[in-house]
Amino acid sequence: MILPLQVVRLLGRYRFGNDERGFIKLLKKEDSVVSTYCDNVHALRKGALALAVMAELFGKKTGCCHGQDGSMHMFSAEHNVLGGFAFIREGIPVATGAAFVSTYTREVLNQADCDHVMLALFGDGIANNEQFFECLNMAALLCNTSI
Repeated sequence: MILPLQVVRLLGRYRFGNDERGFIKLLKKEDSVVSTYCDNVHALRKGALALAVMAELFGKKTGCCHGQDGSMHMFSAEHNVLGGFAFIREGIPVATGAAFVSTYTREVLNQADCDHVMLALFGDGIANNEQFFECLNMAALLCNTSI
């Protein structure tokens, strides 16, 4: 069934920002990204198929999260997009943990080729809470792969 354009509606918020384009383009395939909500563009830029992202936005089972996440919490393990978080400060601990895994794998498990980078994308509003500073301290002490 073909619907007129006026009938087709997407639920949620959509962001097609340009602010992170340069950073994500520099990442390798094995590098990871954590973002706040509306992170569909991050999944696309990390290599997720546009068809899978659009299916997710429409809530279809063929979406990269099987239609359960919509526009706010895109996750793709295959492309190392570790999700978007509606509570914007919650992504920072996930990013710190992913950076720690890379450092631990390289230094403790002696896998010298593990040089993955963890990119955490967030706005300035996140910096006014304790989690931000705690994770910044932990990343400075234990990780050397977080940006």
